[in-house]
Amino acid sequence: MHSSFFNQVGFEESRPHALRGISSPLKVKLPAGHFYFRFVNEAHSSKANQYVAGPWWFEFEQFHKIERFAKQHGYSLGYSARLHAAILYDWSEIKGLIRARLSNPLLAWRGPGKQIRSKVRDPRDQKKMTPMQSVHQVYQLYIPGLSEHRHPFSAIEVKRIDSHL
Repeated sequence: MHSSFFNQVGFEESRPHALRGISSPLKVKLPAGHFYFRFVNEAHSSKANQYVAGPWWFEFEQFHKIERFAKQHGYSLGYSARLHAAILYDWSEIKGLIRARLSNPLLAWRGPGKQIRSKVRDPRDQKKMTPMQSVHQVYQLYIPGLSEHRHPFSAIEVKRIDSHL
């Protein structure tokens, strides 16, 4: 294993956390210089450092699949993200989008989203939510260790997005 990964220490132990939202996670190396995307509950630029500390992200190509689907079907970007990644309303209203360039290489778990079971605390949630499948399936990233260290991102943009159907 390459020793210059920002989040190498404790990486292998993070797999059970990745399994909460990803089916069959595979270890991948994320190169520096690429942009990554994250959907968040709200959009306040003053909270940018807090937003990038979260572990759930999308690579450029996967984000654009979500964006393209929204445009093709007349959905908001937030609602399309909810469908593709099985994001419960109980977890997030999805009113913000983070776009950030990676400054240092990272390790991540990558794979398709898995079906989520809800305790239905929010009446808009169903008991089960399955992410988009087949040609609409996207791969998610679980990047552990971002909240434990100074984050490895630059060029952080926070954008307010629509989340309604």
